[in-house]
Formats: sequence, structure tokens, C-alpha cells
Amino acid sequence: KGNNSTRSLNSLSWNWSSRTPHLTQDEQTLIEPCKAGAHCITLEKLYAEEQILYKAVRDEEVAKLDHRRKSLSLQKYENENADLNKIDKTQSAVESLQSDIVRLQELERRACSSILTLIDEQLHPQLVSLLSGVIHMWRTMFECHQVQSHICQQIQHLSSHQSVEPTTEYHREATVQLESEVKFWFNSFCRLAKSQRDYVNALFRWVQLTDCLVDDNSRNRHSSMVRDLCQRWLIALDRLPEKVV
Repeated sequence: KGNNSTRSLNSLSWNWSSRTPHLTQDEQTLIEPCKAGAHCITLEKLYAEEQILYKAVRDEEVAKLDHRRKSLSLQKYENENADLNKIDKTQSAVESLQSDIVRLQELERRACSSILTLIDEQLHPQLVSLLSGVIHMWRTMFECHQVQSHICQQIQHLSSHQSVEPTTEYHREATVQLESEVKFWFNSFCRLAKSQRDYVNALFRWVQLTDCLVDDNSRNRHSSMVRDLCQRWLIALDRLPEKVV
């Protein structure tokens, strides 16, 4: 078991260190300590702006339908020489809907701009810092496991040169407890790896949707950098041995 564990984590570390996407020079300059909870706050801000954008788009579509319906009614009243008050009332409703549409479109533009600004100024540097920390975590885990593996090998070597004594109840209980802790650690490790992959995958799919927020006259540089970073991150995770992750 010890040898299998060593080979597994060796494989994990090799994949992560050798196949993990190397940060570009621009990304390296953005790595700064992030305050605790800053990334969560950024995600909450993005969600709030998305809610504003969603509601504005939905309300605009409703307003456009009402505007089209009112415009047809106005045209019909004018063609039929209907009552002047009815025409004026319908005309006023059409103009009010036109104003609502313009207001909602401006609200959409501001929400889109806010989302792209959050990606530029907060999300991208935070992800770079997060990835740097994750890489450090994997390497530290590997170094610790190497030390543990070396100790186990030394113990096995010593045991082979000593007389075998009957296993005591205390030793059996300690072994059972150790096995339980190792299983708990392994399950936690699997959940960590899965959560990381799920999060990066969701973020990658989300940032692809932000392409529609950018017009031809204003390309969002960091949006594409976030997409590229997440894509390389996913590639590194997907190359890890399935039996380990």
C-alpha cells in the first residue's frame, strides 16, 4: 500500500508540476495578496450585476412587445379617425414605452460595463493568485508525502530485521484508527479535487458567455485571459490520473 500510495502521489505531483499551465509574464505581475473573502465578494458583485442585466433585458423585451402593440393600435386609430382623446392617450403610451426602452438599454450597457470591469480589475488577478496558491499547495503536499514515504520505508526496513512480536490490542486499535483517518483524508482529497474541477469548469463556461457583452469597438482583454487561464487549468486537472483524483 505504501508503494502504491507513493507512485500515485508521485504521478499526481508530476502531472501538476510539469503539465500545469505556466503563468504568463502579464499574469505574474498581477499576483498580489488577496484579502480574505475578496474572491467571494467579487462573485457576489458579478451575480448582482447579472441579476440587473437579466431583469433589464426581460423588461425591455416586454416593453418592446407593448410598444409594438400600442403602435399598431395608434396606427389603426389614426386610419379610422378615432376619437382624439383615444389617439392622444395611445400616443402618450407609445412615447412612454419608447422612453422605457431607452432607459432599459442604458441600464443594460451599464451592467455589461460593470461586469467587464469586475473581470478586469478583480476576477482575473484573484484567479491568478488563487491558481498560484493551488500550485503551491500541491507541491507542498507532495513534499510532505515524500518525507512520510521515506519514514515508512525506513520502518519497513527496520521491521524486517527485528523479531516478530505478537500484535497487541493497542496496536490493532491504533491501526484501525490510522486506517480510518487515511480514508477520511482520501475522501476529503477527492472532494477537494472534484470541487476544484467543477468550479473551474463552471467559471470557464460562464466567462465564455461574457463574449456577447463586448462590442467590436471595445474588446475585453482580461475576459479572454480568464477564459484561457481556466481552459489551461482544466487541461491540467483532466490530465491527472483518474485513480488519484
